[in-house]
Formats: sequence, structure tokens, C-alpha cells
Amino acid sequence: MKHGLCIALAIALAAAGSVEWTEHRIDTRISGGVSAVAADLDRDGDPDLVACGQSSNILRWYENDGSGSFTPHDIVTGYQGSHCVHISDVDRDGDPDLVTAAFLADDISWWENDGEGNFARRIITSSFDGVVTVCAADVDSDGDIDVLGAAYSQGEVAWWENDGAQSFTKRTIRTGYANAHCVTVADLDNDQDKDVIAAAYGLSVVNWWENDGNQQWTEHIIDPGLAAADFVLTADLDRDSDPDVVAAGADADEIAWYENDSCRFTKHVIDGSLDCPWGIAAADLNRDGNCDLVAAAYLADRVVWYENQESLGFVGHAVATGFDGACAVAVADLDLDQDPDIAACAWHAGRLTWWEQIPTGVVDRPAGPLKHSPGASLVRSTRGPVFNVAGRKMAVGSTTCLATGVYFGRGAKSWSHQVVLR
Repeated sequence: MKHGLCIALAIALAAAGSVEWTEHRIDTRISGGVSAVAADLDRDGDPDLVACGQSSNILRWYENDGSGSFTPHDIVTGYQGSHCVHISDVDRDGDPDLVTAAFLADDISWWENDGEGNFARRIITSSFDGVVTVCAADVDSDGDIDVLGAAYSQGEVAWWENDGAQSFTKRTIRTGYANAHCVTVADLDNDQDKDVIAAAYGLSVVNWWENDGNQQWTEHIIDPGLAAADFVLTADLDRDSDPDVVAAGADADEIAWYENDSCRFTKHVIDGSLDCPWGIAAADLNRDGNCDLVAAAYLADRVVWYENQESLGFVGHAVATGFDGACAVAVADLDLDQDPDIAACAWHAGRLTWWEQIPTGVVDRPAGPLKHSPGASLVRSTRGPVFNVAGRKMAVGSTTCLATGVYFGRGAKSWSHQVVLR
């Protein structure tokens, strides 16, 4: 039966089903884990991770071997109050650099990547009092990357103009913005320049500043009463080709999205009982064409993903509970199996963890024959998981646990038909 076997199965394409998550711990010694992002730092074709530990004063990156196994590398220790990291190619040399904030050092720096994951620090400022958030974008539309920051203690939102040679000049957007906690950018009014969106923890407000194209700013209110507003991001949640705003309020226990209609914003509460939401990421997790959300809740110790069901609203699904002091989330295909995974860090637990997405319904796969040559035990790609005929992920890497049967392998770019025989 094993010799000369030829199996021919025609399996039509099927839509992705619901998802489950398998936890993988990356680091258990990053005390005060407060920020995490994903990018291919060493340009080897897989997403790596970077995380900040405020209590441990660490900035660290984690080299991915392509299967979701990570090797830690300290970028810097003694970075006092390491609080935020953002990815951007600041020097436009084709590799991702880092932009960081250190709360206790009042520091914003960018870290030049040599393309192999080695970083050289370049200080932008050491006097932005209590800076908690940074991001990077071409604010003045001159073709280079500028840097923005929100200073909690100083109560200020500002941007630093890049002269094209990575020399930065500070430009203030707003002072008196009590406990400024988060800042991001997007073209909210569709006029081809970058506007600024921010949240003030002390004022419990979410604002946006309209850029006139010459970096003269007009302030507008998005939400005048989001208690302890601590996070903002933008994403097109309703697929109408303009960026909507998502915000979290730590004391409101609330995550909401604000539908953008020509810069008139309508509030929709996604979750009004998530105890101290802290970090949010946006991505199409279940590959249905809609942008979903993932959130970390600091006091609830939870990671939750919110499925975007369009007119039906958002439905919450637990990813993790008991994740003590959940602070930040990132989304990327960490195991190169063509579905998004989730990474998060936890302040009190001192952990960086990723959750592998496990499809529980039938996953997309092509029609075609499955053939096996006599004497061969396995034909599969070196990267990616193995699925059974029902679409359940069975193994990553080693296949010694698999019983005799028919399996699919999915590599970084395409499916490959495979048969395992014992």
C-alpha cells in the first residue's frame, strides 16, 4: 500500500474559519515591558521584534529564525525609562531604523541600522521632559523622515524637522497639553499632507491638528471626554478610503473608534468595560478583508482581538488572560505561514510573548493532485507549518509527531502539496 501510492485529491478553495491562539514565550526578563513592534531588522525575510522595558531600562531586539523562534540582542542597557519604540527608515538607506523615547532620560533618539541588526545611537533631544511616545513621518512633505513626540511631564506635542541629513530642529505643535500620552500622524482631511492626532491623559481629550501644508496647525477636538485618554491610532475601519481614529481611555475602561466623514467624527464604542486599555494595533487578523483590532489591557491583564463585522460592529475574542500588566501589542506573520500572529509585552510579568494563529476552520488551499513517490517519507518546504486535510495546523518545523496521512505544507509564498507515509 505504501509503495507506488498515488493519491489524487481535488480540494476547492475555502474561506478562512475562526481562529485560536497558541502561546510562545520569547522573553521573561524584560521588566516593565511597555512597547513592542515588528519589522525585518536584519533583512532576512522574516519579521523580528523590538521591545522596551521601562523598569529594566532596556531596549532589545529579537532575531526571528523564520519559524517564530527568537534570539534576544540588547541594543542598549541603562536607557533610563525606556518607554517607546517606533520603526522607520530615518536615513532612507533601505533598512528599518528605530526611533525611541526614554521617559526618565527625557530622551528621543534614533538608532541607525547597518542592515544586519547592529544599531548606532543618534540623539535627537535629551530635554523633552517625560517623553512617552514617538513616531516618525514626513511631516513637511520634503521627502525625508521627521520625528514626533508626546511629553507626559512637559505636557507638550512637538515635531523635529529633519534637514535631510538627519539633523533635527524642534517645532512645537501644542503646549499645556496636560500629560500628553500618545501621538500619531495621518492625512485625515485627504489634502495630501500629514495631520497630527494625539491623546492627553490629564485632559481626557483626543485632538487632531490640521496641517495647512506649511506646518501651521489648527486644533480640532475628536473626543472632549475620554477619561485618561492614553492611546490613539488610525486605520480605515469602514473601508471608505479615509483614515478613522481609534482611541483608548484608561479610566474610562473604553476603546472607541471615530468614523471619519470629511473630518466630522462619529464615536462608536467598541468595548466599554475593558479595565485600563493601554495599547492597540490594527490588522486584518482573520483575512476577511476588514481591519480588526487587538488591544492590551493593563489592569484586566488581558489581550483581546476585536473582529470587525462591518455593520454588526466589533466582537471581542480573548487571546490571553492573566497576562499581568498587559501594555503593548504588535501584529505580524511571525512564523511565515501567511496569517497574522500577535506579540505583546506585560509590565508586571516582565514578559514578551507571541501567540501563533491557529485556524480552526478550513483554510485557503488550492485544488490539485497529491502525489507521493515510493520510499519518500515527506516532501515539504523548510519554512511554514503543516496542515491536515481539515485545515488544522499540525506542526511547525519537525514532523516526527505526525501520523501516516495526507498533509498540506504552506511556505512563505505558496502552497506545496505533500504526503507523509509511515
